[in-house]
Amino acid sequence: MKKIIIMLLTISLALTGCMAQAPVQQPIEQESKDKVSKEVSTEFEKLLAENKKPKEIIKFIDSNIEKVEKAQALDMIESLIKVQNNSLEAYMDKIHEGNNFELMVNYFLSSKDETGRINDVKSEDLKALLHEILDGGYKIHMVEGSYVLVIDYEKLKKYNSNITEEMKEFIALEAEESTNPFAMDAGLIISVEEFADRIAKAEKYFKSYPDSPRNEEIGNRNKGRIGLYLTGLDNTPAFEYGNKKINEEFLESYKKTVKDYKGTVFAKIVEEYLMVLEKNNFKKTNEVEAFPEKSELLKKYDISVKGIK
Repeated sequence: MKKIIIMLLTISLALTGCMAQAPVQQPIEQESKDKVSKEVSTEFEKLLAENKKPKEIIKFIDSNIEKVEKAQALDMIESLIKVQNNSLEAYMDKIHEGNNFELMVNYFLSSKDETGRINDVKSEDLKALLHEILDGGYKIHMVEGSYVLVIDYEKLKKYNSNITEEMKEFIALEAEESTNPFAMDAGLIISVEEFADRIAKAEKYFKSYPDSPRNEEIGNRNKGRIGLYLTGLDNTPAFEYGNKKINEEFLESYKKTVKDYKGTVFAKIVEEYLMVLEKNNFKKTNEVEAFPEKSELLKKYDISVKGIK
């Protein structure tokens, strides 16, 4: 009997000891993570200080983003976007150096993928430059007979699992635009309805994340786009040139916007605009033309959105 009691006590003490020691691993693991995170941060800051190219920043992020917490990952992506924006002008200048502009024609005439199109370019130096640009996270568009670089936000979606919901939504908004711009050559290249949908999505973001450092940028841009949605663009006017009647596609979109996005400031502005249009027999008059500038909701768009409950 004594032997059984002694054995039970021994097992109990052993289990107690194991249980007491287990939590000790937690701080050690956290300490190791913190050390790695700090090392990654130091190396990343060094890259930024040395003005490394966007493609080098991307390569570093790809190798290290899984090692850090979301807050640090977010800082890295924000820094990358800043570097990309700051490098745009220099890359644009390089594209237009010498006869690069003419040599780029083959790039846009090709129906191949990006790598295939680059290989069709008849200049090794230009090929290297284009590879560097695309590896740096850009897209190249042709606008009004010239070449324009934009950040390819679609490529940033690969970091979605590492960043905040706010940043994911921002990237989604920008990816739509970088992949398929709403306008080129002073005209819409998407449907009026899709244009309205993008405005509504941007307003949702603007309202949902009032403290985001990107909030003001999205709000100001959306305000301007609502104005374009009401008046149209030079090559996609909302009114017919001859009889000044409202274009049917725009009119149907306005009605759909009021219905589909009810409760948004965007829909309220359009609803007020429809009333003015109806009053003027759906023709472009001085009163109709002046609406975007006189609309209190549009003038105070940011306050209007944030005031909506």
